[in-house]
Amino acid sequence: MLTLDDSIQYFVEQRLETALLDNDALSVSAIVMDPKTGEILAMASKPDFNLNTPRDYRDDMDADTWAEMNDEEKVTYWHRMWKNTVLSNTYEPGSTFKAITAAIALEENLVRMDDHFFDRGFIYVKGVQLYCWKFPGTHGDQTFIQAFVNSCNPAFVEIGQRIGASTFYEYIEKFGYTETTGIDLPSEANSITLPLDQIGPIELATLSYGHGISVTMLQMTRVISALVNGGTLMKPQLVKEIYDDEGDLLQSFEPIFEERIISEDTSEKMRVLFEAAVQTGGGRNAYIEGISVGGKSGTTKKIVDGVYEDNVVVSSFVGIAPMEDPEFVILVTIDEPKNEVQGSTVVAPVVKLILEDILRYKNIIPDVKAKGQVSVPDLKGKTLSEAIKILAALDLKYSTEPMNIEDETVIIIDQFPKFGTEVEKNAIIILSVEE
Repeated sequence: MLTLDDSIQYFVEQRLETALLDNDALSVSAIVMDPKTGEILAMASKPDFNLNTPRDYRDDMDADTWAEMNDEEKVTYWHRMWKNTVLSNTYEPGSTFKAITAAIALEENLVRMDDHFFDRGFIYVKGVQLYCWKFPGTHGDQTFIQAFVNSCNPAFVEIGQRIGASTFYEYIEKFGYTETTGIDLPSEANSITLPLDQIGPIELATLSYGHGISVTMLQMTRVISALVNGGTLMKPQLVKEIYDDEGDLLQSFEPIFEERIISEDTSEKMRVLFEAAVQTGGGRNAYIEGISVGGKSGTTKKIVDGVYEDNVVVSSFVGIAPMEDPEFVILVTIDEPKNEVQGSTVVAPVVKLILEDILRYKNIIPDVKAKGQVSVPDLKGKTLSEAIKILAALDLKYSTEPMNIEDETVIIIDQFPKFGTEVEKNAIIILSVEE
């Protein structure tokens, strides 16, 4: 008995088939995990093959070419066709990896949610100019929350510098990126990282926004799940129970808690960041009215003949729902989309459709009271108590920085989103208070 849910598997396969055709992509892949248990609810890649006739060639091969191939060439073709890309291929995660950088910085108390960063569209590291995706535009002055929502490379370079290479690598190992997950499937790949002694200032800078490291989708999904489940790294699970020929249960497998990698407080902050990215940032294409959805996009250039090619990319998006008690973490990648390339525009809508399918199937009903937009009020200068009442009247939620505040007479000194921003009802407003 597998952990796979055949209905969720069906939804995923149908949505991937459409995404493959719509984007004229080389391939598309997805994994759905229960973040609390590590159970894999769905896993698929397209193009795939007919399991009943696994040695038939696919549409990407013509009959004449096949007839001319020798046995060794055919075996190579079959193994490439049979490969499970979710766990056997690695990719550079790009901006989804900013969640890892953010979690490390928060856990090490190197950044606060209301810390400020200034973006000029680029940053110099050892004489090398590293660009933000928005260049020649800039994000200007922004808080840490806004830097995450904006997916600002220069801000994350600064955060990576605060962390330092040694600490960063301690967490890469702690988060399980230096070993396979041990899932009960063959041919699991491991990540590709530079040795610590080869990490200079530039390598650390690019690592902070997800370049210069290659991971599997399975590794990435497991860590994102830990970031939102309270901080516990779970062993990915595919087999739930084993029965004999008479249908009697022989063995069952309970979830395996491997390690606490971040505190519950940091995990709560990560949930706030992920939800903010969908409410007001690049993840808006994954927004579902009446459901709290979190997420993060990524877009990385691929190396062709030894150099990064601008228009040859892997686009990705990780989606999480519902954010108040996450039940589903979905990672989708599209390899070499031919039209749009940004993960926020290409992949986020695919994740949204899969999430909508799952939520309907699981009878998780959107909160109809949450429908509609509201303008964020100006809360700066008010007490926390006053701000809470104002937000409640507008059907808005709140979180504070710092998170645990006993004295509600403290004064609000900053807020995100800013005054006047249009947000959906039930959105979270982050309130920064005086020390």
